[in-house]
Amino acid sequence: MEEILRHLLFISILFAASATVWAEENRSPSKLVLFQQDNKWGYLDYMNRVAIAAQFAKATEFHEGFAAVAISVAGSNKLEPLDGSRVRVSPREELRWGFIDEAGKTVIPPQFAAVREFSEGLTAVTKVWPFSDCRCWGYVDSAGNLVIRPQFDMAGPFSDGLALVKGGGVSLFDPIVKSFVSMGFIDKSGKWIIRSKFEYFYYNSFSEGLAPFRRNGGKWGYIDRSGAVAIKPEFDWAGVFSVGMAPVLTHGACSFIDKAGKIFAKQELSKQSDSTKEAKTKQWERARGTLTFNPQVPPCP
Repeated sequence: MEEILRHLLFISILFAASATVWAEENRSPSKLVLFQQDNKWGYLDYMNRVAIAAQFAKATEFHEGFAAVAISVAGSNKLEPLDGSRVRVSPREELRWGFIDEAGKTVIPPQFAAVREFSEGLTAVTKVWPFSDCRCWGYVDSAGNLVIRPQFDMAGPFSDGLALVKGGGVSLFDPIVKSFVSMGFIDKSGKWIIRSKFEYFYYNSFSEGLAPFRRNGGKWGYIDRSGAVAIKPEFDWAGVFSVGMAPVLTHGACSFIDKAGKIFAKQELSKQSDSTKEAKTKQWERARGTLTFNPQVPPCP
């Protein structure tokens, strides 16, 4: 009995540690927080005082000392039908994104149609409205210098020196064609390190030298930085590594694995219907890798 209690305590500690690590990794490291006033965005300090006045049409949290902010500009005119053959011409408002530092100083002037957060000194940007398959995403440094020319349909943040990108091919939303897609990971020079051209893969970011992957409709496993399979695909979902362990979903249970792929702790999912669990898992799968770089809540902590 005592041994069982120790085992349960060990499991609870592991899951609590994982939740803490996830929270630490996903919170903004800045002491400044967003606030809105009169439909404009600014930042408050830890004393709830205005640190940067509300002046932006849109704004994001700080990452690596920089926050993406947007101003509204007049774009091309839009036509609004009235009655009969009459139309009304009105200006279309568009956003232009740039970056500020924690003092509120503009470090990269607003000029981009869309941006990502800074990660490892670089951020993905585009000056073209980012429709899918536009080949318009590239990367700039904190001074706004173009480091990797625009050439990707989608571009994610850097992690472990690599960024997940999609570089062309047939759209994943094509219901008929199921081959030819260029996607994988690049380094900070823009060189492809891992690249798949003729099969669909879903990836998550690299962490501690490994990245979750899923081939077509198969199971999730892990690859190393050379693209070789490090942990064979056998999981229904796989999360990123932190402090030597990663959460996985298998046989209806959330577990932790080490870097050898060995499961050393299990915990049943919360009481949900099977359909709810399945829908949540599928939502996560569609939200990772090639479809979008904005993940939903994962099925395991």
